Amino acid sequence: MGRIVRKFGQPIETPWPELNSGTIQVEQIASQSVDTLAPLGLNTGRAEAILGLSRAIVEGEIQLEHCVDPERMIAQLQTIRGIGPWTAHYFGMRILDWPDAFIAGDLVVRRQLHPMSPKEIEQHSQAWRPWRAYAVMHLWNASGFFNT
Repeated sequence: MGRIVRKFGQPIETPWPELNSGTIQVEQIASQSVDTLAPLGLNTGRAEAILGLSRAIVEGEIQLEHCVDPERMIAQLQTIRGIGPWTAHYFGMRILDWPDAFIAGDLVVRRQLHPMSPKEIEQHSQAWRPWRAYAVMHLWNASGFFNT
């Protein structure tokens, strides 16, 4: 995101040289192409996902401001090319602030709950409802993966 903001964001002046670009509007991203995003270090799949999400927001297919049904929103997100269950549920955790988002197939979650399969992990996680996103963050933290 930092590279996208540096490329397309409005220049701003601050006392910190590293903070020199303002945020960008979703319309700016939606009007781009894979070819303009790829040089920023994005592979085709990620560029298509960013463009697809941006265009869905601009066209009103997805409204982030009024998300009253996070499960429906997560399902909608997965209809966008390049957005799968992991990304959609991560979006649910971080953007929608949905405390029950759960990424059963996440590599760190799977390692922490080994030898359970993703299906068994999903079944096991039902006991943690409606706070499964917190369980994911706890598993991530307990793994030490993010402390390196």
